[in-house]
Amino acid sequence: MTARLEREILSRGLDDIIQLAEIVSVARFNLGIPEGPDLFAAVAYCLRALVGEGLAVVGDLHDSGSPLAIGPWPGDVDTVVERAILEWKELGRAPNLGEICWLELTELGREAARAAALCGPHLRSAGE
Repeated sequence: MTARLEREILSRGLDDIIQLAEIVSVARFNLGIPEGPDLFAAVAYCLRALVGEGLAVVGDLHDSGSPLAIGPWPGDVDTVVERAILEWKELGRAPNLGEICWLELTELGREAARAAALCGPHLRSAGE
């Protein structure tokens, strides 16, 4: 199931930067992962895979005009993912748009997303 989440986030990342709220929403509503430990784990696993494989960076939105850009958070993969999940848990609810962090595909991530698109439909076209 987390591989489906990763593919969907890669697909969406071709069009735009992704907010943590969107990743959580896709996991809950497109994949049916219930709120709680399973949702935290699925999102953490997805972030860890994308960042760890060099497919994306996680950070804060730079308010530098257009195009939008991400200022990557410092630290290794585990530090970045743990920060995102901890800040989400501290909210006590699912994040809203613009809260906590953003994810931007690297060039390697864009290449992987384009290759995955050639392999078949992603969740958005199949389920929306």
